[in-house]
Amino acid sequence: MGETLRLHGHVIEALKDGFRIDGLWHLIKDASFRDNPVNAGYGPGQPDINRVLQVHSADQPEIADLVAELRAVVDAYADRVLIGEIYLPLQRLVAYYGKDLEGVHLPFNFQLLFTAWNAPALASLIEEYERALPVGAWPNWVLGNHDQKRVATRVGDAQARIAAMLLLTLRGTPTLYYGDELGMTNVPIPPDAVQDSWEKNEPGLGLGRDPQRTPMQWSKSVHAGFTDQTPWLPVGANYRQCNVDEEKGDPGSRLPPPEDPRRPRPPLFVLVPGPPSRVAPVIHAGLNPMSAGNSLSERLRLQTPPSGAACCA
Repeated sequence: MGETLRLHGHVIEALKDGFRIDGLWHLIKDASFRDNPVNAGYGPGQPDINRVLQVHSADQPEIADLVAELRAVVDAYADRVLIGEIYLPLQRLVAYYGKDLEGVHLPFNFQLLFTAWNAPALASLIEEYERALPVGAWPNWVLGNHDQKRVATRVGDAQARIAAMLLLTLRGTPTLYYGDELGMTNVPIPPDAVQDSWEKNEPGLGLGRDPQRTPMQWSKSVHAGFTDQTPWLPVGANYRQCNVDEEKGDPGSRLPPPEDPRRPRPPLFVLVPGPPSRVAPVIHAGLNPMSAGNSLSERLRLQTPPSGAACCA
């Protein structure tokens, strides 16, 4: 695969930022082509993929060499990043950073999508992930994607705002799914409008991913300003209020206004470099998004920066 990329270097040249590899942990199959064992826990209502345990078709030992080969090709080009879509437990996920960090730059960390939404569970996850990271590995956090319910649907609108604050203050690279910055929610899809093959093949199990793949809501005009034609999926019923045009002019919305490059940022509080640690809740500028004991400020260390200090997280 690495040789294929080398032969098509123009592709890497065109992709100025790099690659996201879909289903990375599935790229290598068992060398003897053994069948996956039957899943004794499979039952009615589960997706067909759960009939077997993915022992021989995923996360094979040889994947490390393949990932290192891909990384070597990408590293031959300046300022490219290699990202891997990987749904694995933490200890296996971080293995994709590779020996001597020669694997993918960012093995997508989807843990926030599945962790119980309460302060103790989140604190435990953050600490476990930080402990699992190889020395020198750069962390990353994903709050939403095209395969899972939107964050505002998962945890509610108010907590979705808190989730965004958490994402943007955790150490590492944040990944926010399009529309989540507006508060877009899952959209009910009528049976005759279904596009997702998973829902078509296994209807009625709630496996369809179309509800979180609806058009971006740009404005309150027809089809949310996404197109003047009929879109492939219906837009959300709330698009007249939940859209870019409406929110960018509302100082109380979750969508931040464009930065004025002439206006200096006030040096009030910065995140202190270093690993996360627990401190007492800190309330700044009258913002108290969560009740005492659940404040996300407990996950941060905040201080007034010394004069001329740089900020990093």
